[in-house]
Formats: sequence, C-alpha cells, structure tokens
Amino acid sequence: MEKNDKLPFKEVSFAKLMQQRIFDVLLIASNYDAFMLEEDGRIDEQIFNEYVSQSLRYPPRITKVKSCEEAMKEIKNKTRNFGLIIMMPNADRSDMFEDARMFKKHYPEIPIVVLAMFSREFSEKVKNEDMSSIDYIFNWLGNADLLLAIIKLIEDKMNAPADVKNVDTQIILLVEDSSRFYSVYLPYIYKFLFTQSRSFAEEAPNEHEKMLRMRGRAKVMLATNYEDALEIYNKFSNNILGVISDVDFPMCKNDCHCGTESSSADPQSLEQQPIAAFAAMTKKTATGVAAGIKLCTEIRKRDPFVPIILQSSEENNRRFSDELNAIFLNKNSKTLDVELSNAVINAFGFGDFIFRDPKTQQEVAKITSLRDMLYKIYDIPADSLYYHASRNDISRWLYSRAMFPLAKYLR
Repeated sequence: MEKNDKLPFKEVSFAKLMQQRIFDVLLIASNYDAFMLEEDGRIDEQIFNEYVSQSLRYPPRITKVKSCEEAMKEIKNKTRNFGLIIMMPNADRSDMFEDARMFKKHYPEIPIVVLAMFSREFSEKVKNEDMSSIDYIFNWLGNADLLLAIIKLIEDKMNAPADVKNVDTQIILLVEDSSRFYSVYLPYIYKFLFTQSRSFAEEAPNEHEKMLRMRGRAKVMLATNYEDALEIYNKFSNNILGVISDVDFPMCKNDCHCGTESSSADPQSLEQQPIAAFAAMTKKTATGVAAGIKLCTEIRKRDPFVPIILQSSEENNRRFSDELNAIFLNKNSKTLDVELSNAVINAFGFGDFIFRDPKTQQEVAKITSLRDMLYKIYDIPADSLYYHASRNDISRWLYSRAMFPLAKYLR
C-alpha cells in the first residue's frame, strides 16, 4: 500500500477547483449605457444565455443601479454578496474614479472593473487618473462575450493560486496594455478554453463528472505592464501553458524608468542590434519595444519550449519572433481573430496533436483524442516520440485536457 500511495498517477479531485465564484454583479450604468450592452437592456438574460451556450453553470445575477449612492445602498443591504462591481462612465458621472476609490476604501475585497465605450477622449482621460482602485478597464466593442470573459478573468485570478497548488492547473499569460485589444482577445481565448474543456469532459463517465472536469481548464492571467507580467511568470513558471505578449507596453505599473533614464538610442541603430544586445538595453527604456522583448527573452531563457505568441502593430518587430522562437501576429491584420485562433490552437496544445519527423518536420501521425493516442502510440517512430516528449509537447497537450498526473509525470 505504501508503494501505491507514492505513485504519481492518482485521481484528480476536480470538485476542489474553482471554489471562489462570482454569483452577484453590481452594474453602475445609466439606462442608455445598459441598453447599449444589449438591445433590450436585459443584461442578466444576456449573461445567462452566454453561460448556457458555453455549458457553464451558476450564471451570476446582475443588479443595475444608476448612481454610486444607489450602489452603496445595495451593498449595505447585504441581501446579495456582490463579487464584482462594473462601472460604466458617462457624462453624468464625472467623478467615477473618485467613486471607485470610495468603494475600495470600504470594500477592498470587491474587484472593480470599468467598462467604457471605446473613444480616444476616454483613453486620454485615463492616462491622467489614479487607477489604483480599479482592477481592470475594458472597452465595449459590441461583443456580448466580453461580459462573460470579464467575470471569468476575475474568477481565474481568485482561484489560480489554489488550483495550481492542488492539481497543477495551467496558466495562459496575456500581456497587453491596450484595453481595446485585450477586450477583443479575452473573449476569443475563453471560447477556446470552453470548447476545449467541453471536449475533454466528454470522456467523463457521467454528466456530473463532465461538469466537474470543465473546472480543470487553463486559467487566464492578464498583465498590463512588465512588472506584473514577470511577477505572474515567476509565481507560476512551472504551470505556464503559453504566453501571448505585446511588444510595446509599460515597463512598470506607473510607467517609471526603473531607476534609470530613458534611452536616447536611435531606433535605426536598434534594428541593427542582435537580440541579446537589444535585450541588454531594455533597463534604459521605460516603455516601447524593449519591454516586450525583455520579458520574452527572460521567459525564453528559463523555458526554451514554452509557446510564445508575440504581437505588435509594427511589422518590423516580426524579426524578433525568429530570435525568440515565437509566433508573430500583426495587430493591424484584418484577420487577426482567425490568426490568433490558429496560433493558440496549434501552439498551446489545443486541437489535434501532430507528430512530426524531427528532421523534415513532415507529419507522421495525427492524434485526435486520448483514445486515439492509446491506439497509435506504438506506431509513432521513436525519434519523433522523443522529439516531442523532450520539448514538453506531449505533456502540454495532456495538460490542456486536464490530464494532470500523467502530464506532470511526462513533463
């Protein structure tokens, strides 16, 4: 019995995952803003429909109020335990950031999200505001999936430490400072994850087990600056399923110079620098291309095989993707959503597993499921099997399917 207890293959307790949930959301918005979220203004029904479409349980209830005073009354009534406050700025509420500071002072445990209609004026206003009381800012671009993504992002942040510790749950790190772009990326990423979790849940013996297994999906962690991104990576470095990073983002939370002055180097001279020399200069650059390259260079030093998707609105930054063994996406591409989808599916272990010849990179076998892997594993050429196992490709594919003990054993 003692030997059996020490075996790495033990049953995963999916019931212990995702213990912290958001069941009630307080929405502070005018009637017009609420109407803009959904044509008939029924936000709770929109959230419910999104949860049902993704086979998710326990959709949160939405309580809509028009002012900070009404919001405070709702919280003090304690009839509902609000797990999230969403604030929509408008002309009638010019002191929104002051209101957020007041909420944080009295209820520091409640996350606060600002959901704003995308505009250049609001973006400029945010630059001059104290954002310490606001957890995230999102832009409403007409995609109803964003509401679901916001709730799941907050839940992932709350549950990630415990779930990683308990069952080795994986993390997708998204580094992006543009609220416009991560408001687009997150709904797509979560759709991949929900589709994937439904897929591997089908192997469960009953409906109850299927729902529990869906809790084993990868968590998404969002960072908007170098400091936070590196902190997340350091904390979960052994559980990073993949990284999606912008090239241009602030070096620190307050866009500081990290104790050094900004570099005055000519951008043309930087293009002629090899990546090692370029990365070495990043401490002198508060913002810009240096932050993204510095982060990905540091990650690549520690893990030569973790998938990295590097994205930028500047096409000339593509040159760094080859040095970093990363996938490059142009943020100005008209097919960015399709390219992001394909990159995540292929690089992060979603979809079919393709065994390739290590010399020619030609496909030698395609695995569509765990059952398929069981049947075909002995037919895979030894050099191809070793190639993918040594690069953690197989363990990553298993991790994406919540096969935690086996994936950890093969890693």
